[in-house]
Amino acid sequence: MAVSKRAQQMQVKRNEILWAAGQLFLSQGYNATRLQQISASLGISTAALLRAYPDKEAILRAFVSHFVNFQY
Repeated sequence: MAVSKRAQQMQVKRNEILWAAGQLFLSQGYNATRLQQISASLGISTAALLRAYPDKEAILRAFVSHFVNFQY
């Protein structure tokens, strides 16, 4: 089944969020990182970020899951 363009765009945005959040988590720690910092680093609103992930914990889980399942 073909994936819609909107679904592809959302996946790209989710990957961008994971990358930005990961950089912040690694540089300043999970607890010190705020959703506003993640969204600001991407030039998007916090509301847009929350459309992709419901909360910061969901971002962390997706980030860890992505790298645990990464294939070399």
